[in-house]
Amino acid sequence: QQRNYYRQKLALENQRNKITADLHDDIGATLSSLQIKSAIANKMIEKEKISEAQKILKKIENQSQKLSENIGDIVWSLKPNKDALMTLSTRIRNSANQILGSSDINYKIKIDKIIDEEIHDFSERKNIVLIVKEALNNIAKYSKAKEVFIGFKKLEKEFILEIKDNGLGFVPDFTKGNGLQNMKKRAEEIGGTFEIFSEKGT
Repeated sequence: QQRNYYRQKLALENQRNKITADLHDDIGATLSSLQIKSAIANKMIEKEKISEAQKILKKIENQSQKLSENIGDIVWSLKPNKDALMTLSTRIRNSANQILGSSDINYKIKIDKIIDEEIHDFSERKNIVLIVKEALNNIAKYSKAKEVFIGFKKLEKEFILEIKDNGLGFVPDFTKGNGLQNMKKRAEEIGGTFEIFSEKGT
C-alpha cells in the first residue's frame, strides 16, 4: 500500500513538472517576445516612425490573442475528462467550427468514440488540439480549399489524426513561420510522428 502511495505521488510530481515545463515553453517565450516587440514599437514612436510602429503593434495584438487562446487550451486540458463538454472530440469540433465555420469551406469530422475514452493525459490533449488548430488555420488562410476532412481513429495500438483538404497544396518548408515546425514539435513531444503529403491538395 505504501509502495502504491509513493508511485501515485511520483506520477503526480511528474505531471506537475510536465505542466510547469509546458507553461514555461508556451507562455514564457511569448511574453519575452511581446516585451521585446513593445520596446521596439516604443523606440519607433520616439523616432516618429509611426507606420513601422503600427506594424509591430499589429504583431503584438495577434501574438497576444494567440497566447490567450493557448492559455485557454492549457486550462481546458488540465480539467478532468468527466464532463461531455470537456471531451477531446468536442474540443476538436468546436475548434473546427470556430476556424472554418464562417468560411465557405465544407468540413467533415469523423472521430472514433475510443479517442475520448483513452486519451486523458493533459499534454496529449493540449498538443492534439493545438496541432488541429494550427493545421486548420493554415487551411483557412492559404489553401483555397472547398473541402476539409478531419479524421481521428485508433489502429491497433496507434492513434491516427488525419487532416486533409482539396486546396492548392504546397511545398513543405519547416524553416518558415507557417506553423509546421510547431506541429512537428508538438507531435514529437507526445511520442508521435508528423507527416505531410502534398499533391493536388494536402
